Amino acid sequence: MATPVLCRWNQAHKSSGTNFQGLPSKIDTLKEEMDEAGNKVEQCKDQLAADMYNFMAKEGEYGQFFVTLLEAQADYHRKALAVLEKALPELRAHQGNVTCVLA
Repeated sequence: MATPVLCRWNQAHKSSGTNFQGLPSKIDTLKEEMDEAGNKVEQCKDQLAADMYNFMAKEGEYGQFFVTLLEAQADYHRKALAVLEKALPELRAHQGNVTCVLA
């Protein structure tokens, strides 16, 4: 983000040697933009550090949520297996009694 501003500032600073009027104010404006961009970067760094700290502080809670999810999935799969084990003998018995009608 600061790179384009820095490039424009450097360009304006180099061309200020031609002694055009208004270039010093342009350089000042670009310098302010560069400083603002630097401040935004610092704010983003601070926010990232705070967010990472908050995330790490809740790591145990997130781990417990994950364990709860896995327990619920295991329970679901146990129940699904019980339903399948109950249905399979009935399906096999029914399959043995089926005769081909088209033959």
